[in-house]
This record gives sequence, structure tokens and C-alpha cells, in this order.
Amino acid sequence: MKITRFGIKKKEKLLLILLFFIVLITRLQFTFHTDYDSYWIHGMAESINIYGYAKWVFHPASLFGYYPFAYPSALMFFLAFFSSISGLTMLSTVHLIGIFLGALGTLLVFILARKVSGFFMGYLSALIFALSPQVIYYSSFIASGRYFLVIFNLLLLLLIINIFELIFGKSVYLFEDSFEKDFPKRRQVINMIVISIFVLLFVFMIHRTSQLVILIVLSSIFTYLLFIIKKNFNKISMVPFVKKYFIERYKEWDKWIFLDLCIVLLSILLIKFVDLYSRGRFLINIGTKLPFLLHILYNLNQYLSNYTILSVIFLIAFIDLLVLIFILSKKLRHKMLLDFLNRTYIRMYNSITKKFSNYFFVVLFLISIYLFIIQFFGQSFYSPSLEDYSENLLIKSENPLFKLINFVFNFSTSVTILSVFSVVGVIFLFLKKNKNILEVLFMFIFLLFAS
Repeated sequence: MKITRFGIKKKEKLLLILLFFIVLITRLQFTFHTDYDSYWIHGMAESINIYGYAKWVFHPASLFGYYPFAYPSALMFFLAFFSSISGLTMLSTVHLIGIFLGALGTLLVFILARKVSGFFMGYLSALIFALSPQVIYYSSFIASGRYFLVIFNLLLLLLIINIFELIFGKSVYLFEDSFEKDFPKRRQVINMIVISIFVLLFVFMIHRTSQLVILIVLSSIFTYLLFIIKKNFNKISMVPFVKKYFIERYKEWDKWIFLDLCIVLLSILLIKFVDLYSRGRFLINIGTKLPFLLHILYNLNQYLSNYTILSVIFLIAFIDLLVLIFILSKKLRHKMLLDFLNRTYIRMYNSITKKFSNYFFVVLFLISIYLFIIQFFGQSFYSPSLEDYSENLLIKSENPLFKLINFVFNFSTSVTILSVFSVVGVIFLFLKKNKNILEVLFMFIFLLFAS
């Protein structure tokens, strides 16, 4: 089978052409603006053409929406520029650009997924993306900052992946010695980083939710650091300070673990205290939590008062017995107990040090799941909009667990019913024994976006 440019076979090229016909057909059904915000963006872009400048830009920060009476303006300038050079009306420009961005987004998803898992997965991902109801809605007859942001986030991801490939080489796995020995493409990496910075600045001019792109940048940094540490692990582990305080510190269970754990917990409490105090929320939180604590103590007293004095004496005697057993085991140095604890801890220590990667990623997975679940119970770092998940085709409920199930299985059909497979994919990604650099990047992105 003949291979054309970009490593795509002729039959695959025909499939891509068919895919873009599908993209076009699904978006031509709309004959006017599909969203209220689109009218407003249309009007602001039109005003740039009429007056020759953006009347809402009073300061450079106005372009990013971080100035009074301002809004991120990249899409308005883009529409105004395209309308001016093409001679089309703003209405036709909005329609044409919406369809073009729909096709461009589909192409970027195909390229991204193809880099990860080959043509079949790239094509399937692009097809699912192109036919998702929300994607069709925001990439048809609409001026949407949200979808414009999606396009440039995909472009930024591709740039980051290309930077990693230039630095580490293609198909680099975390737990294999397949790193390139030298670094001959320094100039190309610098060029890519400069382009990425410009794309990043442009992203911040599209929509205020672009602040979340910082999480993608952080994911890239974490991935880079992890691979650098793995690449130089033997050298790092031989540094006396690292060997003493990070590798050999926990060889014995009864020395540093409990002390370090107490230090971590106290540090968390101190950070929380500083956070509440700096925001003037410390006394307010104490005032709201104190009645709750007093209520628990009152109920505990009521609960204990229902039992006879004999039960209370028995409970105290049982606690005393436990304390006595503990003291005797320490005094007499009970050999069986200490041997059991030592054997168990040594077994765990050896297992963790030998299979550190498995435990590391399992812990990250559990943290991700925890962060993901608590947002449905109002405990996340952000305040996500969850009203779209309060009903599906059968049931309507404000129960957080119901919203969680709706979100995971997409019973509200806001994206695609096939999104449930992404859950399977995430689980597979975290539990996979060996991960390449792209999989580690996506893993960190999921971890940071889970909250």
C-alpha cells in the first residue's frame, strides 16, 4: 500500500477525507447563531471593524480580561481580521470560522491520539470528538471562546509533546534505559519553547478559564522532572545527603516514620492556619466549628449516660489492660511481637523499594480519584458547575452521588455516551506497569484536573 506524506497510507487518507465530510455535514445544519454569547462576540468584533480599534481596551491587561470593563479579546480580533481581509460579512465570518475550527479541532485530536496509539486510535478519537453533541454545538454557527480555547490547548499539548520528543527521543519509557545519550537538538527545543510561550500568551487572551492551562504547564514540568530523575537516578542515589535522608532513613520502622509523619501533619495544620489567618477566616471558622465539636461531646456524654456504672468500669478496665500490655511489651521487649513487626516492615520496605513505580502510581491514582470525587460534594479547590449533571433521561436529583454517576457515565448525554471508556482508559493508564512519556504527561494532567 502506497504511503503518502506525513506517513499516512492512501486508504487512511480517504478515511480522513470522509471524516472531514462528516464534520462539514454535521455543522451545516445550523442556519444562525447557536448561542447567546455568540451575538455579543459578533457585535464586539463588528465594532473593531467599524471604529478601527477595540473600544474596551484601556490597558494591555484589557486584552487578557484583567482590567475593569474588559474581556479576553483574541477571538474578537481574529474575527475582525478575517472579516476585513476576506471581505465577508461578520455573520458569514462567524459561520465559516466556526466550521473551520470544528475541522481544525478534529485534525488536532487525530494527530494527538495518533502520536499516542497509532492511526486507528487517532481516527476513532477524532470521529468521537467530531460527533460529540457539545463539540458540534460549539464548533458550528457560533463565535465561541470556549472552543477556541480547546483548539489552542490541543496545539499547546502537541508543542509540549514535540519538545519532549526532541529532548528524550521518541517512544521513551520511564522504566527502560532508552534515553538518548546526547542532546543534539538544543536549538530546536529552544525554538519550540519560544513558540509555546507565545501560544500560552495567546491562550490567556481567549477566555478567563484559560487560567487552567497552568495545570497543563505544571503537568509538563512534573513529567520532565520525573524523567530527568529516572535518567540520573543512579547518580542521585549515590549523593550522601540523598542516600542518608531519603533512601536509608526508613529502613527501621521505629525510628523516623512516626516523627516525620507528625511533622507532615503539623506542617499541614500550620499552612492551614496561615491560610485562614491571612484571609481573616480563622476566628470565623473556629466560631462555626466549635458548636459542632461541643455538639459531638454533648452527644457522647448522653450516649455514655445510658449505660450502667458497671459498663463504664468495664470499659476503663479494658483500656487499662491495653495500656498495661503495651507497657509490658516495651519493658520486657517482647521478642515475638518485635520480630513480627520487624519482619512485616522489612517485607513491605523491600517490596516498595523494588517495585516503587507500582506503588507510586497507585498512590497517585488513589489521590486523583479522591480529588475527583470530593468536587461533587463541594470540597474541591474550584467551584465546578454541576447543574448539567443533576438530571438524565430518566431521573432528576440534586444528590452529589447521582451527579457523580451522571458525569462518569455521561447519562446526561452532554458529551458522548462513549465517554465511559475514558474512565477505563484512565484506570489502565495509572495501573500500566511501564509508561511512555506521553502517558506520564496525560497521567499528571488527569491528576491536576481531577480537582
